[in-house]
Amino acid sequence: MGAGRDLALTWSRMPPFGGWPVDEQVGLEDDGTAWLWVGSAADPTRADLVGTFRFSAGRERVREALDLVALLGSGSPAAAGEPRGGAAPTAVVAGPDGSAHHLAADGPDAARGLLAILDGLTIDALAAPLAAARFSAVAALAGSPEALALVVAGEGLESVTLRFDPAQLWVEWLDGEQPVGRDAVPDLPIGLLDEAGELVDGLFAPARIPPGTSAATTLPVAAGTARAGLVTVGGRIRLLRPTPSIDMPLDAFAARTRPVFLPPPDPRRATRGARSAGVPSGVTKTGPLANRSRRRASTLANPSALA
Repeated sequence: MGAGRDLALTWSRMPPFGGWPVDEQVGLEDDGTAWLWVGSAADPTRADLVGTFRFSAGRERVREALDLVALLGSGSPAAAGEPRGGAAPTAVVAGPDGSAHHLAADGPDAARGLLAILDGLTIDALAAPLAAARFSAVAALAGSPEALALVVAGEGLESVTLRFDPAQLWVEWLDGEQPVGRDAVPDLPIGLLDEAGELVDGLFAPARIPPGTSAATTLPVAAGTARAGLVTVGGRIRLLRPTPSIDMPLDAFAARTRPVFLPPPDPRRATRGARSAGVPSGVTKTGPLANRSRRRASTLANPSALA
């Protein structure tokens, strides 16, 4: 992701090899304004949250970080925090002159200091969302053939704009914490609906979700014997920049909800065919949801309906 106008410093988190994709940056302006852009969280415990965050870090933190970058730039490649066969780098810091340095936990003092500043800025920024989306899975309403619904809540000061890609939408089934299979959700019958039941989409066109509101859609999959599930979702999101631009393209995002426990299966509901290979038998998919999806999704988007 690009950070927009020139910043005093920019940190980019590095993904672990073969792990969850990471797209996360922190930027500092000269006046002390700190930005955090999360397209895919570096910490799996907050994989349900993506978007833009901003707060005032203060000029002293900017000066401290710039001094540490200067120390890195004045040394040898090893002293500058370049990979040297020890711990894998977890971030890259770019200075105002365009120089970049890898930061590893076993690097020199300046590199470790910059990692500590990065961690502190990230924690503080997460408490100050500007335009963020939090994804959650909820058990669908009693009597519904669908097991789960996907809820997107807007957080911060401004609306968040996003569009999800059905090809990146999956339901993962769990037995306790153990994965037992997963379902693709390629044929959503409808996009996101707000608490009033109005279509805000997010499927065929970007959805705009104001802060303090939420929107939801039911997922046409049934749990069968699974007792818990979570949803992974990907697509495009508008990350806000220090210099706004109406032509700014949407950035990629990937998110994962926290697991949700499901009610016991209804023995009166007959199964309708086994799922794909490698998934427990008795787990079935439903057909089109039509108007039922509108009613269920709008109810699930309203937190008071779940109380």
